[in-house]
Amino acid sequence: MTISIEQAIEIHAKSAISLGGNRAEKSTRERAEHCKTRGDTDGYETWTKVADTIRHLNQSGYRARRIFR
Repeated sequence: MTISIEQAIEIHAKSAISLGGNRAEKSTRERAEHCKTRGDTDGYETWTKVADTIRHLNQSGYRARRIFR
């Protein structure tokens, strides 16, 4: 089974919300900035998309099941 980059981004966003709660977007944006400072533009763009997806999910009322805690 193959997943698209969009599906992978959504999976990572939901996982980040489940693991990080309210800190998920901030920590993901920090990861994106870390990639940027290292010159990893692909990583920066991808993690920024994950953070944007986290914001969208939070604004739409998404609530993760806390299965990891």
